Amino acid sequence: MEQGKKNVAFDVLRAIAVSLVVLGHFTSVAKELPLVVQKVGFSLASYGIPLFFIISGFLLSASLMSLLKKHKNRIVSSVAMFFIKRILRIYPAYVVSLLLLATYYEVQPEDFWVHFFNIHNFFSAYHRSINGVYWTLAVEFQWYLLAPWMILFFMHSQVRPVWSVLALCILSSLLIRGSIVYQYLLQAIDLNELIWLAQDQLYIHLFNFLIGVAIYKFSDTRIKIQRFWASILLFLLFIIGYVASGLSEDIVNYQGTDIFYKTLLNYMAIIILAFLVAAFLQVKTNISYYRVISFISAISYSLYIYHFPVLHYLANYNFSWFLFLLIYLCSSVVLAAASYYAIEKPFLRYSALLGKNN
Repeated sequence: MEQGKKNVAFDVLRAIAVSLVVLGHFTSVAKELPLVVQKVGFSLASYGIPLFFIISGFLLSASLMSLLKKHKNRIVSSVAMFFIKRILRIYPAYVVSLLLLATYYEVQPEDFWVHFFNIHNFFSAYHRSINGVYWTLAVEFQWYLLAPWMILFFMHSQVRPVWSVLALCILSSLLIRGSIVYQYLLQAIDLNELIWLAQDQLYIHLFNFLIGVAIYKFSDTRIKIQRFWASILLFLLFIIGYVASGLSEDIVNYQGTDIFYKTLLNYMAIIILAFLVAAFLQVKTNISYYRVISFISAISYSLYIYHFPVLHYLANYNFSWFLFLLIYLCSSVVLAAASYYAIEKPFLRYSALLGKNN
């Protein structure tokens, strides 16, 4: 895949992912929205996080392989630079947002520090205590620690071991999640523990990252899909998301059968999503309004960090849903843009220079 084409494709995918999450979260909080809109919002939001994780798997693979090439296949120096670049990418904007929110919410020191080291998802008391989306950053950071070794394994393995490991991770995630849900249905654990153990952990989402690694490994394999069938698959994703939108309600009401089949549907949807991502990366992209897409992609990380606290702050006011949406989007984008240009971009430039000097 050509570099320019790849950059455009991932700009589009990042913009889609963050838009799905931002709009999906809005529909779950805004009042007076019709039930059908709430369900559509859930169906959209449910794909945003897996899409982010798949993108991460692909881009981290590309980053590590590029570093290995620059460092003449010296694994230690390449992996060391990989970790430095990852820290420079995720931590500056994260720490600033963490300091702001921790100050605003007056959190306890131990709460701050477990978040600072991205281990808050190890503790049921802290996994979503400051910002409801921070759990994904903990999962992402923990993935960084595994990523070099998993990527190297995938890159140096034949087809069968790669697909075997990927299938094993998918099956393990499904079985672990199913067993935790079963414990919840027996009322051995409560709802908070269910979310903590069955959602906010790397062992649940590892396969998403590895799907991205596999897509990178086999990126030279041609995947041709006609627009008609791509449209059918997108429609199928929408239907699955719509059907599974009642999952939260089923969990609260202990509807065991519905929980299990809707969870299975979600895993099927992620596989379909991964196939569409792999196919999209090979499509020639000639996109209108690319400047807007590029901007949303650039600020996507900061937008993801800030949209959730902004959303819940504004939810305290009695706005009409339209005014709520307008203020929510504008304020989230302004905060994200400020974070990107003042914090992220300088560190990204430094990271790029670091790569050239090494």
